[in-house]
Amino acid sequence: MILKPYVWVVDSIERKFPKSLWVKEVVGNIRYRIKMQDNEPTSGSSSDFELNDIGNKPIKLSAYHGSYVLLDFWASWCTPCINEMPHTIEIQNKYSEKGLKVITISIDKNKEVWLKAIEKHNMQNLINLHDEKGDAARAYNVSYVPLTV
Repeated sequence: MILKPYVWVVDSIERKFPKSLWVKEVVGNIRYRIKMQDNEPTSGSSSDFELNDIGNKPIKLSAYHGSYVLLDFWASWCTPCINEMPHTIEIQNKYSEKGLKVITISIDKNKEVWLKAIEKHNMQNLINLHDEKGDAARAYNVSYVPLTV
C-alpha cells in the first residue's frame, strides 16, 4: 500500500486531536511506514546490510551480488518459522548447485538461543545470520516472521 499521498490526512488528524495518545501512536506508526517506503529498494535491487554468521564473521549481502538470493527472516520462538524451515532447507538442497544462496536471518535477541535453534533444526548448511539489532529487518520493512524475500 502506498501511504505517501495520505500524509495530509495524518497531519489533519494530528492537528484535530493533539492530546490523544492513541492518535500519537497511530500517527507515529504511519509516519514510520511512510519513511520505510521511501527507503525501499527499487525492483531488482536490494538493501545492503552486514550481519554476523554463526562463527561471528561479518557477512555483507553485497558479497552475493550477481547471485540469486533467498532471504528467510525467522526466529527460534516462532512456531510457523520452525515449521517452514524444512522447506527452506529443501529449497537450499534443490537449487544450491544452480547458484541459489539461501540466507536465514534470525531476529532472535539471544545469540545462544539462535545457535541452539540452528543445531536443533539441522540448519548448518544454510547461510545463517544474526540480526540481533534488527538492522536487516528494518531495511526490508519486516513486521512479522516468517518472511521470505
